[in-house]
Amino acid sequence: MRSVADGARARRARGATRRTGRTAWAAALVGTTALVLAACTAGAEEAPTDRRSETPASPTPEPEPVPEVGPVSAFLSTLRALTEESDEQIAERMAAVEAVVAACMADQGFEYVPVEFRPRDDDDASAVAPPSVDPVEAAEEHGYGIATAPTGPPEGAPASEWVDLNGPIVEAMSSAERSAYYLALGGEGQGEAYVQGEEPYDWTKYGCSGRAQHEVPGAVRPQFDMSAFGALDADIQTMWGSVADDPRLVPVVEAWSQCMAEAGYPGMTHVEQPRDEISAAAELIWQETYGSLVVDVSSDDYMTSPAYLEAKAETERRLAELATTEIPLAAADARCAEETGYWEARGQAALDAEKAFYAAREGEFEAWRQAYEEFAAGQGS
Repeated sequence: MRSVADGARARRARGATRRTGRTAWAAALVGTTALVLAACTAGAEEAPTDRRSETPASPTPEPEPVPEVGPVSAFLSTLRALTEESDEQIAERMAAVEAVVAACMADQGFEYVPVEFRPRDDDDASAVAPPSVDPVEAAEEHGYGIATAPTGPPEGAPASEWVDLNGPIVEAMSSAERSAYYLALGGEGQGEAYVQGEEPYDWTKYGCSGRAQHEVPGAVRPQFDMSAFGALDADIQTMWGSVADDPRLVPVVEAWSQCMAEAGYPGMTHVEQPRDEISAAAELIWQETYGSLVVDVSSDDYMTSPAYLEAKAETERRLAELATTEIPLAAADARCAEETGYWEARGQAALDAEKAFYAAREGEFEAWRQAYEEFAAGQGS
């Protein structure tokens, strides 16, 4: 049994829209270039001009500077690009795997419909309206995306196009047939004593799924061995986490705190405090409404039970109340961060921290790059 709160929190986390910050390491700003027109003919007389109809030429706007990307961020982006797959590549690989599974199941007397790949754009988070590019407007509309995140699909939204065609097939089976079906599909496995990495993986013990993974090249994409670079990766996380403690941010945070007090929110001493308070309040709601409700979530039957529907309605009511607090708080937070230049200051602090960190550990980064390039080459990427 698994608490409904566990599954609901996971869906809520996927669907929540984070507020856009004006960070220096965020998406690059696009500058505007004026169009200059010239019309002149060599050796020709200048055409008469009615000076009264002339309007002063507008000055050409300076392009917005593109924020500099820190060397650590750029390095990690480069690594990701080496092995990142497109949706088309994933779909092709999955189709090949599913074809082998279907043929294998047919050989054992079972009907199996190949599962189609769903592009990542179809993720639950796409149901949330994207915020405005402007962080203040985004906050005024969505807050922090915590209590304001939908708990289900928007009203009137079309149902998912993906349907588990194997579901009705399995449901029509007897209990014994169903057990045999899943044994053929997934096999008996290697038992509880099996420890991944300490003994060889035996694909023959994982049914038709194991056969497909064995026969289709690249069906199982191996993970890069981070053991040699785990300490460096952990130190990167620590470096990023320490940016908020940069002494140069102290006066900026103090100005932000004063701005928040003037907006009606005194006592805010750090920039993450408003979001943290809303998050804690939402978590308390979920715990109090769903925390004691334990149901079998292996099927969707629980979603029609009176207890679940009552908890769901109470959760939505209380989250709607919390949203009336969240939105003005987030809007004030965004305005104060903008007015005090907090995100620009924090972005500069992060950039400086990355530069210093990369310079101090450049040899380790280079070793990581070489190892990852060799790994990527072995994957045919």
